[in-house]
Amino acid sequence: MNVINLDVVYAARSGELETLAKYLEEGGYITEEIVEFLVLYLRGEINLKRGNKRTYSQYMRDQHLALEVWSISLGDSISIGKALDIYSRKHDVNYETAKSAYKRSRKHDPRFE
Repeated sequence: MNVINLDVVYAARSGELETLAKYLEEGGYITEEIVEFLVLYLRGEINLKRGNKRTYSQYMRDQHLALEVWSISLGDSISIGKALDIYSRKHDVNYETAKSAYKRSRKHDPRFE
C-alpha cells in the first residue's frame, strides 16, 4: 500500500468522504484497503466521527510538527521541551500551541514518545 492510499483511507475513516470521492473520480488505484473500507461503510459497520472533529489536514500538520521537533531533539541530543522551544522560535508559533500539537500527535505515532 502506498502513502496516498493510506492517507485517503485515513481521511475517509475520519469522516472526510470527499477526499476518497475525489481520489476515485481522478482515477486513483483502488487498493484492498479502499475496498475493505467501502464494504464496511456500505454495511454500516463503520461509524464515522461526527461533530467537532479534527480534520485530516489538522492531523497531518500535527504529525509534521512532531516529526520536526523529534528530529531536532535527536539531531541536537536535547530534550523534547528544548526542541519545542527551538521549533516555536523558528516557525513563530506559540510554545504552548506547539506543545499541544506534539502531545496530540503522540497518540497516533509511538515514535514520538
